[in-house]
Amino acid sequence: MNKPLMPRATALWLLNHTSLTSKQISEFCDIHVLALDVLKNSNTLQELDPIMNHQLLREEIERCECDPKAKLMLHYPLMLKEKDRKKYTPLSKRADIPHAILWVVKHHPQLPDTQICSILATTRTMVKNIRDGSYWNLDNLTPKNPVLMGLCREEDLLPIG
Repeated sequence: MNKPLMPRATALWLLNHTSLTSKQISEFCDIHVLALDVLKNSNTLQELDPIMNHQLLREEIERCECDPKAKLMLHYPLMLKEKDRKKYTPLSKRADIPHAILWVVKHHPQLPDTQICSILATTRTMVKNIRDGSYWNLDNLTPKNPVLMGLCREEDLLPIG
C-alpha cells in the first residue's frame, strides 16, 4: 500500500477532523500509534487535508468511521493527460528530422505546422521551408516515416480535433 503525501500532516488532519481510530490512521499513514500521540500534542506541524489533496474521498472516511476494523484506502484519481513537454531528440536522430518532416508534409498535408513542430521537436521555420520548397538542403532529402525512425508515435500523426 502506498503512503499519502506528507503522512504526518495528513495524520494530524485525520486526528483532528475525523473520528477514525488511532490504529486506522497509523496504518494509513504508516506512522506508529505512539507517534500519533506526539503529533496530536505538537504545535509545530501544519495539517494537510487529504480530501482537498485528492488522496482520500469523504465516502472512504465515512465508511471507516462506521467500521473501526476497516482500513483506509488511498484514492487514485483518473490521471489527466500528461502535459505535453518538449521531448529530447538524441543527437544521432536529429539529422533525420528534415527527412521526417518531408514525409509528414507529403503524407499528412492537413497537419498544421505547429503540430508537426511539437511532434518532431523542430522549428516552425524549418517546417515552412520544407513545405514551400525553400529548404537549403531539399535536394538531398528523402521522405522517411518518423514512426519507423522512432521520432514519434503513430497516434501523434492523427489530426487534432
